[in-house]
Amino acid sequence: MGINQEHLDFLKSEFDLTLDDLNAMDDDALEGLYEKCAAIEIEEVAKAPDGPETERLRLAASMVDLLSM
Repeated sequence: MGINQEHLDFLKSEFDLTLDDLNAMDDDALEGLYEKCAAIEIEEVAKAPDGPETERLRLAASMVDLLSM
């Protein structure tokens, strides 16, 4: 995965997860994290469908992309 510090900060603030937590996740846990990030992405788009992309949306979408690889 191409996780960077920005992603790690997002995971920490949203889910209280660290890189060690992420590395210890099995496939079911990673799928759950994927679904949570996708839910954030949907929530953020719904808040401002025509507005500017928020940092939270950008990071959630990026995590969805990374977790789907």
